[in-house]
Amino acid sequence: MWSLLLLLPILPSIVLSLDLQPHNETAAAAFAATDLNHDGHIDKPEIENLFKLFDTNHDGRVSGDEFMATVRSHQHDARINFIFWSLFNVYDVTNNNVVDHIDIDRLFALIDRNGDNVVSRQEYTQYFAHQFELMDKEI
Repeated sequence: MWSLLLLLPILPSIVLSLDLQPHNETAAAAFAATDLNHDGHIDKPEIENLFKLFDTNHDGRVSGDEFMATVRSHQHDARINFIFWSLFNVYDVTNNNVVDHIDIDRLFALIDRNGDNVVSRQEYTQYFAHQFELMDKEI
């Protein structure tokens, strides 16, 4: 979710191009937007802070409705909405239409391939480039 979390800052550039390709460059741009302290790594607090932007009712969880309402408040393009809904489904590891700390922990573990408790640019880019490639096949 954090990558939505992560991609919302680069939404204008995605809207203008309406293209996720090249996937690795889109993922790299999302990484740059997510690395809030610009240290070249993403840790759980950075992701949690991004998710708070979508938790509009402040219950510690982000529902699909909350997530998409935030996305739609920034744009109205159906293809972009589809991309962000697809990202929400990536973030919702437990498939219960809610992203919470369990989902964040599980997703973080999936991306943090070397298990050092930080996500490097390479780990993030590899993971999300693959996710964007899968999304492109559905669009």
